[in-house]
Amino acid sequence: MVVAGWTTANPTLYRTGLAFQAITPNWPRWLVTLVAGTITTLIACSPFVFTELLNFVGIYGLLLMPVGAVVFVEHWLFPKLGLSRGWASRKGLALNWPALASWAISVAIALALWLGGILHLFFLFIPTWVLTASLYLFLSRLAGAGEVPPEAEPSPAKVARTEGAPPSRPARKRNPLIAGMLLSLAVLSLLACLALSIWVFLSGGEGYERALELFKAWLPLPTALYFASGIGWAWYTERGLGP
Repeated sequence: MVVAGWTTANPTLYRTGLAFQAITPNWPRWLVTLVAGTITTLIACSPFVFTELLNFVGIYGLLLMPVGAVVFVEHWLFPKLGLSRGWASRKGLALNWPALASWAISVAIALALWLGGILHLFFLFIPTWVLTASLYLFLSRLAGAGEVPPEAEPSPAKVARTEGAPPSRPARKRNPLIAGMLLSLAVLSLLACLALSIWVFLSGGEGYERALELFKAWLPLPTALYFASGIGWAWYTERGLGP
């Protein structure tokens, strides 16, 4: 158990040290690692974290998950809906209040549903993600995200990938049927995961335990299909690979 935990603890401690070093740039690396390791060890040994680990991790994920929804919406959906990425900084806003408001409202509603006994903590992530994404789309458009023209220059990440790289061969023509099949499989797999969760939630009484066991047995299949088809779709469409 201890040896297996090292594989998770070491990279986690490394990331924690990097985060601490961002606010303490003059500290040596060994001191940052020692301080971060001491603090996290004390937290891990505290009774609250030890006895309420699942709830602790669930709340931690619930607080961070809306941030991912905001990033996903701005990076992937904004260009398709006529809105501009990075609109808040280019408008000179010191604070992206639509993002903050979307996060705060979604987390407040999720906590109210959990503490009120309406939804279990583990079932809150998908509705909270959807609520955050919808709120951010609405509030960003209201704040003028569509009034900022798109950036004409490529992003720094794209420049970094292309600078110094050898000329790439022309991308082969993509088959939209293959891309559509991969995307459809990914969406159907995600819907299957959602349907299994709803089925367990609606199973009451004596049927709940059996439904939960079947849920644990069958969930890995649509999960694996989702990741495989999603990665295949992204690789096929974005890199221009095809027959």
